[in-house]
Parts: sequence; structure tokens; C-alpha cells
Amino acid sequence: MKLQFVLTLIVLVSAVQCKVHTSVVDTDIGPTRGRFFYTYYQLKKYSGFFGLPYAKSPIGDLRFADPVEHPGWTDVFNATETGPICPQYVLSGIFGQEDCLTLNVYTPAVEFPHRDKLYPVMVWIYGGGFIFGTNIKDIYGPDLLIEENVVVVIMNYRMSALGFFSLGVDGADGNQGLKDQALALKWVQKHIDKFGGDPNQVTVFGESSGAACVGYHLISPLSRGLFSKAILQSGSPLCTWAYQTKTDAHLKARELARILEIYDTDPSEILSKLKEVNMTKLMTAAATMLVQITPFLPTVESVNPERAIITDCPSSYFESGNVAPVPILMGYNQDEAMLFTSVLDDLRQILVNTLIVPASTAGLDVVGNIGQIKNFMFDASYKKLTDIASSFFFESPIDLTQQLLAKRGDEYPVFYYKLRYSAPDNLHILVDPLMNGTSHGDDVFLFFHANLISTISPDNDITIQRKKFVKLWTTFAKQGNPTNPPDQFSSNWENSGSEGKQMLLDPDNFHMVPRQISTESVTLVQKPYHSILPALQACESSIVSKLNFV
Repeated sequence: MKLQFVLTLIVLVSAVQCKVHTSVVDTDIGPTRGRFFYTYYQLKKYSGFFGLPYAKSPIGDLRFADPVEHPGWTDVFNATETGPICPQYVLSGIFGQEDCLTLNVYTPAVEFPHRDKLYPVMVWIYGGGFIFGTNIKDIYGPDLLIEENVVVVIMNYRMSALGFFSLGVDGADGNQGLKDQALALKWVQKHIDKFGGDPNQVTVFGESSGAACVGYHLISPLSRGLFSKAILQSGSPLCTWAYQTKTDAHLKARELARILEIYDTDPSEILSKLKEVNMTKLMTAAATMLVQITPFLPTVESVNPERAIITDCPSSYFESGNVAPVPILMGYNQDEAMLFTSVLDDLRQILVNTLIVPASTAGLDVVGNIGQIKNFMFDASYKKLTDIASSFFFESPIDLTQQLLAKRGDEYPVFYYKLRYSAPDNLHILVDPLMNGTSHGDDVFLFFHANLISTISPDNDITIQRKKFVKLWTTFAKQGNPTNPPDQFSSNWENSGSEGKQMLLDPDNFHMVPRQISTESVTLVQKPYHSILPALQACESSIVSKLNFV
């Protein structure tokens, strides 16, 4: 509840700054005016453009449909105020509006037209479990990134029932939110040069469900050629919480209809009636389904394969090597599940439902005794349960993703990390100040300045440490290698390769280490997880025999 309160506060409050406007930027979609800002740390001047529409409003017949490119405008568009957030359930109510498909652009360029060398571009996809999130500056302030001379783009995209709703019919085949992101990436390719960004140097990066989205763009033909590098922080399409089968997706869609007292059996009739439901009523109904964790998720599409994000289970793409030919930076935090282990009983039951039940149903007992795992989880201490939950929900699927990506060879390196860093403004401390470690989401505010969270002065040691992390990420965005040239860093970050070598991101000593998955995690989590993954994703075969277990 504390976290929900903080998110609500962030969504509702905006920082007050002097409004000095940029000159008009002439773009192919229309003249645009933004605002000047100064970074929090170095007082570097930069330009911000807010609420730029990249798609038509997804209302009426466009609700649940693929996004349609925005036609542009003729009068000067004042991109000086934060646009609306997309509909979402936060704390105890529905916030946002459907006309939300906009993006923000932050650029070191302050004179337009920009005539100097173009800057590399970093496109952020926010996390939030596919159910909440926003691109507002008070959460994702670009200050540290701007000071490294990159352009930052952050889009809004549809979430929950409006963004991941599938009835398996034309106009509602799923993955609407992912298609919003792909259209925003196309917008970047077409227009970012007018804001000083280089369309040939685009890095897409995200955290948690945002990282899973980045993974989907890596495997989707729809997103091919829209970016040149990718960063996945604490997420992958292979995570259990990042995908549902087509059958499950259709069942969830019909359940939503029943909650709204729509009892038709014809999916086209259901779709037609759902388009007429008031947005608040629809999202409130979807919120009642949150006892199922995240009921609306990415899934396989079948109606229009040429317009689909994916037409097969995600692991099949990774296994076959059908992945964008780009360098990748990816990894996880040391104590990912610590943010969630305050609800120990709920977490234990979730682990049973997602690991033990599928394994038993599939007749799998790859470690010789599934009961041993169940007993371990119910007898586990807080620390042990955190470790096993971290492994199951994050480390194991992320490590599996690394192993499959590494098969592409050295031409497309995978820079793999484990983050171990704690700071006073880490996300988990807002939830419980007594928790100690590096939990899920703690990495986000290493890279973004959040006005409503960060209270650290520019000359504080923590700020200096944060800049080290930002330097790695922006160097990767510029060079395709996070430690190039190596003389700027204490340790050369090597390609992970088949061994799964990782950079341990401890600010006191960045250094390469062997794959960090523990023997206990391999025995109790990784092997059974890899075996049940095909069943979870409705794939035809197991890939467990092809992987490298430590």
C-alpha cells in the first residue's frame, strides 16, 4: 500500500519550473514548440517536448485495435505541458484517459534547426506489471542522461485491459501496448533528427515489464530495424509474469466481459459491446481481476500474422535465434524479490501455483523430488524465500534468455550483469525502510532523477556513484560496448558468452565474475523452471537439454 501511495502521489503532482519556450521546431508532422530546462546536477541547459502525439486517439472503433499513426498538425503544437497518462488503476481509483498515446522528447539540443552532430537516442519503456506506469518527468527525469549528451524519449502506451486484451478476432488480437511502443519507435525513426537525435543510433531500454517489452521487440518482426541496441533490466519475455498463452488470454477477455454483464458467446459481439463500455467502468472491472496478479499480458496473435508482435511462444524465437541482430546489455538485481517478500504467505502460494502445480500437472520431477522443493519453500526463512523467489521470477528466466542469446556468437555480444547497490532513495526503502539489499526497481532511479523521490544533493557521494552507472549505459548506447574505451573504467566488461560471465556492478569494485546463479538455485529452481517453461508458454518441446547448468 505504501508503494501504491507513492505512485499515486507521483502521478498526481508535478514540479513547478519557470517556463521558457524553445524556438519552433519544424517537423514533418507539424511545427512544435517545447520548453527549456536545466539539469539538477550540472545545470546543463536542455530542451523538453511533452505530449507529442504519435498515434490517433484509441477510442471508439480504435479501442482494442492496433494503433494508427497520428496525421500531424498545421498550427504550432505547444509541447510544453505533460500529456495525460493512460488509464490505470492506482491505489483505489482509475486515473488517466484513453487519448494518451503521446511521447516526451528531451534533448541536449537548444537551438533549432539543430545543425550540429546528431546525438545518440535512448528510448525508455517504463515498467509497472503491464497494468500501471507513466512517462511523466517527475518520475523519469532525464537529467543524468542528458548530461552524457544523449536524447531521451519516453512514450506512454496502453496497459491492462486496454493494452493486452485478446479475443482472437480482428480488432482485438492482443499486444496493443507493444504495438503502441513499436509505432513510437517508428516515430523516432522518422522525426527524431529534427530534435537533434540520430535515428541510426537508437537504444531501446526498459525495466521489469518494460524490459520484457524490450525483449518482445527483439524477437518481433514488427520492430525489426527500429533500434540498434537493447538494454533489459530485470525482465524478459521468458519470465512467467510476462506472457500468457492464447487460450488463457481469451479466457481472461471473456471473464472481463462477464464481469461487465456481457454474456454473448460470439467474440465479435463481445468486442462490439465492450467498445461501448465507459472507460472507468471497464478499467474498474479489470481491476477486480488483479487478484490473479496481472490478468492481461502479451500473448500469441493469429488473426493477422503480418501485423503481429509474435505468432509463436517467446522461447521459440530465442531458441531459433530469430532475434534482432543488435548488441544487448541485460541483467538483474541481487535481491529482486525483496520488494515482494513482505507478503510471505502470498508469495509462497504464488510460487506453488506457478512452479509446483505446472510441474506436477506435466508429470515433471526433474530434480527427483518436487515435494522437496515445496517443503523447502514453506519452511524457508525470509532470506531463503527471497532468494528462491528472486531466482524463479527473475534470475532463472533472465539467465535462460542470456544463454539463448549467447548462441548468436560474438558478432552480437551480450553484456550481462548483476547489480549490488543500495542507496537511501532506492525504491524498496520507500516501501520498508528496514529492508537492506538491492531489490526489484532499485536500479530505475540510478538512471533517472525523480523530483518527488530524490533528495540527494548534486555533490553527494551517491550522486557520484550513480554517474558511474549512467556512464556505462550511455557508453553502451554510443558505442555498443559499455566499457569502450576501457581506460575510462576500472574493469573491461566482457561479452558473457556461453559461460555466462557477468559484470558485478558493485560501485566499490566493478569486476567480472563467473555466472552468479547458485548451485541451490539451479537444483531447486532453474532446472524445473526450464522444464516447465514449454508447458507454461504452450510450446511443443523442452529446451532444458540444450542449456548450460552451473
